[in-house]
Order: sequence, then structure tokens, then C-alpha cells
Amino acid sequence: MTSDAAHKQKELARDELQAIVTFARGLDSVALAAPSLCTGWRIDDVLAHLAWTATAPLGTLARAMLLGGLRPGPRMASHFGRAAVEHRQTHAIGEIIDTLNELAQGARAYGMGARIGRPREYLVDYVVHHADIRRALGKPAPVLNERTIAALDAAPTIGGLIGGKQRSRGLRLFATDTDWVRGTGPTIEGPAEMLLLGITGRPAALSELEGEGVAVLAGRIGG
Repeated sequence: MTSDAAHKQKELARDELQAIVTFARGLDSVALAAPSLCTGWRIDDVLAHLAWTATAPLGTLARAMLLGGLRPGPRMASHFGRAAVEHRQTHAIGEIIDTLNELAQGARAYGMGARIGRPREYLVDYVVHHADIRRALGKPAPVLNERTIAALDAAPTIGGLIGGKQRSRGLRLFATDTDWVRGTGPTIEGPAEMLLLGITGRPAALSELEGEGVAVLAGRIGG
């Protein structure tokens, strides 16, 4: 990854975070408390997760990773999930959204723990979580944009808690709404955003995808 490519991904990630802020500021308390596409998380839990992971002290993040067994998987995801809910419960939603806005604008630096993350990981996380809240509320993004395509490019190369590398391995991904195809093997066809949601573990995406590879992906999401 060249420095120019990483810089572009960083810019796109901040643009996506700003789009999340704009959308979140238009939600009322009922919408904020509604379930997201992230199992067990409300819409405001997703927003709290984004704020917490970006600003938590290094020691706090390290403790969550230690309790999670120092290995990405369900146990670690569970501890990060609890931290997001606790952050939402102890911070006003306006404060959480303001934090995200400051991060997007570059007015607030990411915490030391968050700086180990690469721009492509933040880009994927932001695009996916934006879809998590929008689609759960029946308000998908109005148009396919550069940020989604860039996230879809990056996701199959990222393991860890995002898990795109593991879920897309040995599959051919074909976007039906843009000129994009990756991989070899059993094919999965569908809109770019749904491919992205599928390989990042969202069961809700499966009904929007077609091809012999869908069953393989479903097994990996379920497993």
C-alpha cells in the first residue's frame, strides 16, 4: 500500500464519518434506540462504538483485547460490544455525535490505541456501520459512491474482527450495479453494498445476494 493510497483511504474514511454524523443528527430518540444490523446493537450503540474505538485510552483497549483472549473472534467481539453499550449508557448521544464530528473534521485526534488501525480498516468500518444504521431504518444510501467501492476493494484483504479476508476466501465476488469483480471460485452476485455487508458478516445481506457461493458465505457468517 503506497502512502498516496493510504492518504486517499484516510480522506474517504473521514468523509464517510462526516456522512454518518449528518445522518445521525437527523434521528430522533425512537430511531436511535431501534435495532441496527449489528446483532444486539441499537443504532446509538453503533455510534457509541465508533466514538469509543477512536478515543478510548490505550490501556482500556488493551484490557478489552486481553479479556477477549488477544485473538480476534466472538469472545473479543463480545467484549468490544459491551464496551460500546457501556459508552452509550455513560455518554449523552449529543456528545457522542459531537465526538464523531470532531474526528471527521480533524479537530480531535484519534487516541493512541486507535492509531494502530490502518486507514483502510477505518474506511471499511465506517462504510459498513453507516449501512448498518441506514438499512436498519429503511433508508439506504441514495446512490452508490466512491467510498463504498473503495471499502469493497479493501474488505477482502482485512482479517481480524472485520473478517472480510476469511469470509471472501475462495469466492468470486461480482457487483451487479458497477464494474467490479474480485476473486475466483463459486460466484456471489449482488449490489456492491450488499457484497460488502455480506463479507463483513451481516446475515441480512444474504437475501440480496445470488449464486452458488452464497451458501458458502452463509456458512462462514453462521460459523
